[in-house]
Amino acid sequence: METRDNTVAEQRLINLPRHLLWISVVVGLVTPYIARLPAVPFRGWEWLTAYLSGGVIGFLFSSAFNLIPAAVLFGLGKASKRAPLAFFFALAGLVAFLLWAHGTLNLRSSSTAAIALVFIPIYGIGAVVAAWAFGWLVHAVVKNEGGRLWIAGIASLWAIVFGIGATVSESSILRRGKPVFRLWP
Repeated sequence: METRDNTVAEQRLINLPRHLLWISVVVGLVTPYIARLPAVPFRGWEWLTAYLSGGVIGFLFSSAFNLIPAAVLFGLGKASKRAPLAFFFALAGLVAFLLWAHGTLNLRSSSTAAIALVFIPIYGIGAVVAAWAFGWLVHAVVKNEGGRLWIAGIASLWAIVFGIGATVSESSILRRGKPVFRLWP
C-alpha cells in the first residue's frame, strides 16, 4: 500500500516544460534580436536594425538558420524526460551562446561578417549539446529535487547575465576604449 509520504517523495519539483516545441522555436527565433538590444545605447539604432536590413528574404533566411539549434534543443528536450535538469542546462547554454554571439557580431566590420549568421547556429549546436551533457552530469550528482530546482534557476540566470554582460562589455570597450566591467581577467 502506498502512503502519502511515498507519493510526495517521488514527485519531481523540476519537469520539462509543457510546450517544449514552442519554447525551443521562440528561443531560436527571438534570442538573436533580443541580443542586439543591450548594445543600442553604445552603438545606436543601426546596430539593432542591421539584422533587418536584408528585407523579408533576409529575415526568413536568418530565421531558418536560427531554427537549427532550436530543433536540436527540442530533440534533446525529448531525450531528457528522465533528467529534466539536462534540458534546462541545454536551454541556458543555448541562450548564453546566442546572446553572446549575436550581441557581439558587428555586421559592418567587414564585407564577409554576414557569413557569421550562418555559422553561429551551427556553433550553437555544439553549445547546446555540451551544456546538455553537463546537465546530465549535474543531474546524476545532485539527488535532491530542491537542489536541482535551484541549480536550474542559477543556470538560467547565469545564461542571461553572461550573454548580456558580454555584449555590454564589448560594446562599452569599443565605445569608450575601456571596459565598464570585466567578465574575465
